[in-house]
Amino acid sequence: MKDSVKKQYVVVVYDISDDSLRLRVAKFLSRMGLSRVQRSVFTGMLGRVGLVSLEAGLRRVLRGWSMYSVHVYVLPRAYFDRRIVLEEGYSVPEEGEDFLV
Repeated sequence: MKDSVKKQYVVVVYDISDDSLRLRVAKFLSRMGLSRVQRSVFTGMLGRVGLVSLEAGLRRVLRGWSMYSVHVYVLPRAYFDRRIVLEEGYSVPEEGEDFLV
């Protein structure tokens, strides 16, 4: 089956204190076609090849750095279709912009 047909839902969650590394990770995830849904959370649909590229790319970006935590959750499409989203008047600022707290 073609990679584009067998896509899975991906959630990437990270905690990175270094501003430079955090920006590099966010830019990489955006280039991979994932969408930022919270400051340190990206989501999207990727096929098998995309998942391999995601892992390899993250390993490249993180190489040589310390003190980071990155979790990639891969879920079946049915889980994505059943998600519950509750938000109103919320937009996620780009990296470097301030949040209103």
